[in-house]
Amino acid sequence: MLFMFNTSDCFIASVSPVFFTGAARMASNSENTNSNIQNTQNTAETPQMLRVLGPTIVIGDFYDGYDMSYLPPRSKRSKKEEVMFIPPDECTLEELNRTINVKVYWRETSTSTFPIRMFQSIESIFEHFVKIEQINITHITLTLHGKILRPTDTPRSINYKISDFIDGKIDFYQSSISDPSKNNEAKEEKLEDDEIKIYIMQKDVRKRIFFTIKKNEKMIILYIKVSEKLGLDIEQFTLLLDGDNIKWNDTVKTLDLEGDECVQLDEKDEK
Repeated sequence: MLFMFNTSDCFIASVSPVFFTGAARMASNSENTNSNIQNTQNTAETPQMLRVLGPTIVIGDFYDGYDMSYLPPRSKRSKKEEVMFIPPDECTLEELNRTINVKVYWRETSTSTFPIRMFQSIESIFEHFVKIEQINITHITLTLHGKILRPTDTPRSINYKISDFIDGKIDFYQSSISDPSKNNEAKEEKLEDDEIKIYIMQKDVRKRIFFTIKKNEKMIILYIKVSEKLGLDIEQFTLLLDGDNIKWNDTVKTLDLEGDECVQLDEKDEK
């Protein structure tokens, strides 16, 4: 079945039955419309194609045998445009690791702003107040929405929003990082239900380092975390799993990862 609606002043149907909308619009052209209906009904077996002036809305299948030659040709997207099309949920590397201004309300007296990348640690904020106050880092306490922050946290890991303010103070009696070794062990053992742990092995480095990644995230997140942690250009290294390159668009599912896998970091030779 194919129906055509003229969106200016007239209505045309190619086959019977004919449906009408907007009785008021048809009133001025009732005589022409009635004659068109009669002709259409008398020739139901052979659809009559009438010329329509103005924009036309077509309901039905474009390729069911009707002559649509009078309609303007549909625009076609070139192969190049299809290749360049980026889904709305895709983000560029710059967007994923963009720089934001992290605000700290220090000792309820002043506010300081620090430009930090989304996956960059906030250790530089701790170091800033260590230098200003001339105290040990273990006496610096930063909190966001009541949660105690650590130097290894990032804006991404603490879910920092541009409207947020981190509260900072000096605590000589009790600090969240007074015993870094115990805190690191506790943090290493605790994983969210949607996270897995991946170990990174470096050439000529005995100690492994680990990163967490959510099961629905792409491996570009792991690349960014490694880049920030080790201070490497993200374009200058590759992660290998069983000798195969891990691509940025790979996921936990496509790589069939269960957690605690060891990934080899392979730095590219500089030419």
